[in-house]
Amino acid sequence: DESFDLVDALDRVVSRLNATIQIAEKENEDERETIPADPSIKNFTYTVIGGNLYYRHNAIMRKTEAKGITFERIKGLDELRKATRDVIDVQMNGCTHEELEPYQEKLNTVYDEYVNKYGIVSSKQNAQAFRDDSDYPLICSLEDLDEDGNARKADMFTKQTIRPRIEITDVDTAMEALAVSLNEKGRVDLSYMTVSYTHLTLPTKRIV
Repeated sequence: DESFDLVDALDRVVSRLNATIQIAEKENEDERETIPADPSIKNFTYTVIGGNLYYRHNAIMRKTEAKGITFERIKGLDELRKATRDVIDVQMNGCTHEELEPYQEKLNTVYDEYVNKYGIVSSKQNAQAFRDDSDYPLICSLEDLDEDGNARKADMFTKQTIRPRIEITDVDTAMEALAVSLNEKGRVDLSYMTVSYTHLTLPTKRIV
């Protein structure tokens, strides 16, 4: 029927309904599914809070929709990341081989359990699940891959691979003080150069 008016027909049908029609207020999902960022959680990484998976993006942490095996993959990789960070941190702070060994044992255990369930960290499925996490390249470095894609554990599992950060507290020349300032501050900081190295007298002659 060329004269049929759908809008008019719907209005007439709705007017005969034995019901009350009202506009539902939609809850703001962004507010409901986010929480303030935890400063201890690195930006652009996943973490599990209260059994829920969150992804930190700057000042907020957004609840993800990952479910099932994808959720479990991400959760396991997050645990592996924490074990990896512990091995790194204990070496950065300076440690003996005996002090490092318990952290490496935990890393080996967490890695073995994960691989037995979900395959190697570098697999396509794990990459798809964890690719948005900025630490994914770090935990991939736990594996050395051969030409056939077979993985073996990297040296971090058994060896001391990181030298502790040593603060330089003594220099002999102004050029050395300058080099330290550039390395530590990224710029020429005269007060840092003189206060940090009190025995060093910087030249007062203007350098052009």
